[in-house]
Amino acid sequence: MAVDESQRTYEHPLYQHVERMPGVSVALGNIDQLLTWGSANSLWIFPMATSCCGIEFMAAAQALDFREFTHGRGVQAAHEVIRSHVDHLDEDRPLYPDHNVMDELVKSGEILERVEQEVGSLG
Repeated sequence: MAVDESQRTYEHPLYQHVERMPGVSVALGNIDQLLTWGSANSLWIFPMATSCCGIEFMAAAQALDFREFTHGRGVQAAHEVIRSHVDHLDEDRPLYPDHNVMDELVKSGEILERVEQEVGSLG
């Protein structure tokens, strides 16, 4: 059974800050439309998300390097892709080049494609 959410009210996280400003509701009209438009048209979150995922993948690959048990097929596939682009961190070095490589790797979808080849579609 489908749920009809057309009449559902949504409290945007920015309401509490915007509504405290004197005269804002009069000047802006429909605040919900403005905030929804801003969220829908904002691209600033994407680069931060891919960078964060890249760092998490690097940390996970580093941890897997120290494990002595057998990983699952999908995990092993992801680990192989990551290690084909970024070397194991066995000595201190600047990590920004690795972060940049991992950021591009996440954006390319290569990790996901390789895992899906191994275990089937994740979508």
